[in-house]
Amino acid sequence: MIDADEGDGPQTWLDRLMRFQGRGGSVATILMVVGIVGLLFAAKGIAALAAQPWDLDASAPVAESLDSECGPFTGGAFIIDVDGARRRCGGSDSKCGSEGPVAVAYDPDAPARCRVASNVDRLSDYERRLLALDAVFLLALIAGASYRRSEALRMADLFDGASARLPRRRRLRTLAGLCFVAAVLAGNLFALLTVLGLSRGM
Repeated sequence: MIDADEGDGPQTWLDRLMRFQGRGGSVATILMVVGIVGLLFAAKGIAALAAQPWDLDASAPVAESLDSECGPFTGGAFIIDVDGARRRCGGSDSKCGSEGPVAVAYDPDAPARCRVASNVDRLSDYERRLLALDAVFLLALIAGASYRRSEALRMADLFDGASARLPRRRRLRTLAGLCFVAAVLAGNLFALLTVLGLSRGM
């Protein structure tokens, strides 16, 4: 019978981290749960971004906003009036709309397809922050799931008294390590973008 890490060498920082047991289970399990829950939330944000009128450009007609409100996924929403009908438009750089009127571009054939004119052809600062956070959730899920799968293969090798699955285990642990580091970097990017947003008044 092979022992716990035969063929893998001594425990690495990744092994020590992922096998550490917290209140919610091992760190690998917690990363998976956090990633799944986060991505369920992120899916709504990605759908909201996909629904934005990205085909609008600088030639689109513009209306001044009458009011604004907070929005969860595409930033603060601005209210415009086109042909007597009020439209709610996203694309703000902050979660809540700013004071004062803001120029909002809209599709003359379908005024409900509208977006803050300054961000008509690019992601807003708020949307960038949300995408960075989505990346953290996705990478955390991959890291946790890859490491848990490598552990399942390690236990199977222990049961068989062999190391036939060692190459696959190593690939999975490499993937887990890379995704964990990338998740940390994405988290730092999210924090940096948030601080920059705060410095500009979000």
